[in-house]
Amino acid sequence: MNSNEVEQILDRILDHATEVKRRAGKNYAHGRTDPGGLISVAALKDLVRVSFIISGQANEIDAEGFYDWVNKSGILKASTPEIAGFEIRQGQKNKSKIEVCAEIPFEGRSVDEVVTDSVIAYKLLIDKLSDTFEIKGVASTNSEWGGAPSTAEGYETYHILIADIDSDSILANVVYAEVGQEIWGLYSGYAGGGVVDYRFFHFDADYEPTIEDDFLAFPIDDQQKAVAVFTQLEAARARMESDDPEALMLSELGQEFIDDGEVDHGSGIRSRLSEDASEDIVYDLQDEWTLLFQLQ
Repeated sequence: MNSNEVEQILDRILDHATEVKRRAGKNYAHGRTDPGGLISVAALKDLVRVSFIISGQANEIDAEGFYDWVNKSGILKASTPEIAGFEIRQGQKNKSKIEVCAEIPFEGRSVDEVVTDSVIAYKLLIDKLSDTFEIKGVASTNSEWGGAPSTAEGYETYHILIADIDSDSILANVVYAEVGQEIWGLYSGYAGGGVVDYRFFHFDADYEPTIEDDFLAFPIDDQQKAVAVFTQLEAARARMESDDPEALMLSELGQEFIDDGEVDHGSGIRSRLSEDASEDIVYDLQDEWTLLFQLQ
């Protein structure tokens, strides 16, 4: 199948896979579980792969917990006339990466059959996961501080705000925009010793993240556009923060925004994601970022 057909297949599968969110410019979609694990639906050049993955990160379940779920769920014995079944694979480079996956080949199937069989495999995986894991949503409530998402130089701005449950202290304030196949953004939060840190981040077309003190250090050819976008992202970040020079606290707008979010008494945080923002951004940055806060 050609690239347009592959993209259409993924779009149709995702109509039935509301627990995952498609990556900008990519032929795959991701979702998270609690305890930590990654749900993935990928449309490759000759097949669709439906997976549940761990990669050895601190916020994820360990290999023992993964195999315990595999055995208890019976996922490896789960098959239908439409799919051959699930199998376990280990990463070739990252040995800590383990996935249980089902593959639906294009050969011998029509587009409708590929979509149907992929959705069957996906629903089967979600059913097995839901007995043990909480399937996290990929988007928050759709009222973003009273209006439509803000824009940065014509690009939608996405916001993730996380604060202490008992105070107005901000733990992580993340703002980003999808620019073509890249993601440009910035964050603020506490880096230890009461020090507030501000950094910029950049995901290239291969979704490889880089964090810098200065956004001009990123490999962006159009620096004029970079100045325009990052300046507006910086303004969006600042609007959520008070003018108190001694501490990183919620502004009135920040309080209004986060009041419509979620409260997690177990971790002691309250948080809000603007519409279509993805907490995967935090998961993919936090192993490298300078902040004390870690999303579990």
